[in-house]
Formats: sequence, structure tokens, C-alpha cells
Amino acid sequence: MGRVSSSPSARRITGRWRIGKTSLVQEALERSARERELDDASQTIRLGTCKRQGDKLVADLARFKHHVKSFLAVVPKFSSWSVERVAIAPALTAQQRSAIEAFGYVAQDLSDLTAWL
Repeated sequence: MGRVSSSPSARRITGRWRIGKTSLVQEALERSARERELDDASQTIRLGTCKRQGDKLVADLARFKHHVKSFLAVVPKFSSWSVERVAIAPALTAQQRSAIEAFGYVAQDLSDLTAWL
């Protein structure tokens, strides 16, 4: 997985859900109607987890995977959407990034998130 891109034609929907012990912040990206005609995979939901320390973030990925599964089971609206999983910490080492990406997540730190500034 590569960097999570921000399409200028995307609409950002942000929300917080608490499902039992599962609390997720989601960002759903919906492409414009014109893009949708060109690409059938037009809806993506991005679910992210963040920790203050990269090592704790890596250690928590299996648990977060379960939270994502629980969220998608409770909110069937997103069952047909593509799912991007993002792992965020203030700073990530190359080793932590590799571990996160091996788990199928996009790794992002503050440098990644502010690169466009």
C-alpha cells in the first residue's frame, strides 16, 4: 500500500463511532459523479488508528484489525466500499513502517501528514 492520497474531487466525511469497546474514527472518501462513471471502485472508507509511540502502534495492529471488522459488521452501509487501514504515530522508524505495511496498513507520521503544507 502506498500513501493515502487526497483527491480534490473527494468529499470527506468524518465521524466517531463507539460500538461496545470499539471506538473508531472514519474518513469516507466519495469521488465525484464524473469520476464514478470512469471508475466503479469509487467509494473508499479509511479507518485509522493512532498511538503516541510507534512501537505501541505496531503492537496494537492485530487488535485494531478486530475493531475494523466489528465496525464494518455494525455499519453495513460500508460493506461494499474499499477499506484502507491507516496507522498513525508522531514519528515512525523504517522498521516500524515496514512492520505496519506488512500488516496491510498505510503507515503515516506527522511528516507524512504535513508534507503538503
